[in-house]
Amino acid sequence: MAPDTFHHRRHGLDRPAYDRPASIRRWAWVCIAAQVLFVLSWLVAAAWQGPRYSILAHSISDMYAVTAPGGMVLVIVLTICGAATMWFTLRSAWPVLRPGGWTATVGCALLALSVLGLGDLLSPFERLACRAADPGCTAARAMSNSGGKLDDTLTSAGVLLLVLAGFFLAAAMRRVPGWQRWAWPARGTAVLIFALIMADAQFGGTAPLVGSGLSGLVERLLAAAAAGAVAALAIGILRPDNGSFSRSERANQSAAAVFPALFEPGSPSADPAATVRPAPSSATVSPDHSAASSLPREDTEPADLCSRNTERKPRL
Repeated sequence: MAPDTFHHRRHGLDRPAYDRPASIRRWAWVCIAAQVLFVLSWLVAAAWQGPRYSILAHSISDMYAVTAPGGMVLVIVLTICGAATMWFTLRSAWPVLRPGGWTATVGCALLALSVLGLGDLLSPFERLACRAADPGCTAARAMSNSGGKLDDTLTSAGVLLLVLAGFFLAAAMRRVPGWQRWAWPARGTAVLIFALIMADAQFGGTAPLVGSGLSGLVERLLAAAAAGAVAALAIGILRPDNGSFSRSERANQSAAAVFPALFEPGSPSADPAATVRPAPSSATVSPDHSAASSLPREDTEPADLCSRNTERKPRL
């Protein structure tokens, strides 16, 4: 048994979701709540940004800039969501996908360092100097402070790490029982996020092209798709059919609980290698053993021996 498989079985991670350690399921629920809160935060925060702010043209980062009204509210929410995503990755996603090998380790590390993990966690240090909606604020002025530079660096690198995490986790899912059918959707989601990154770059990112007016919309679609992907991973961990045991193995476990005598060591049911061998046909019986095989056996005699002659006469 491989070391990762031994760890997986020893700590109960090979069980269905309803029978896994409580901490794994708990952090999966926390992650789902964090992604919902993340999306709701920047949807609601747009309501108090003033008439000059546009959700189609302006970025999410503008809503927690230094000059943004109520910016600290969004900073606190994003920091909590980032911490929850990182902790979910380390305490829930990685233990479950660990049998997938080194790709699971790399994928979970990239997810923790991505824009939804470390990027959101460092939101207090990523505040732009001003909003694009403020009079006289340009892209150069918005990124003139350390917060603007850090936001530009972590956001640009963080979304690329998120795409790479999707591909690595998809490769790990192919090796983990119960997760194989999630591999292709994970790859497809990574491709979708990368396409949205290219679209956001095309529309100008934090400095939208004149007349385009869609940079903010594309960024929100990108953020929603990323949050949905992480939430889907948490939902997959909670699903009861995503355990390391196959359906037939879980059926055998249920039968063993009801009929323990049939699954005791040494019994045919407990040993998968113990199969019933069919009796050889008459065409395959050796001529030398045909006479011996025609003799009656004592273990095939009926229980009532009184109706038959117990003495057997030798065959002539």
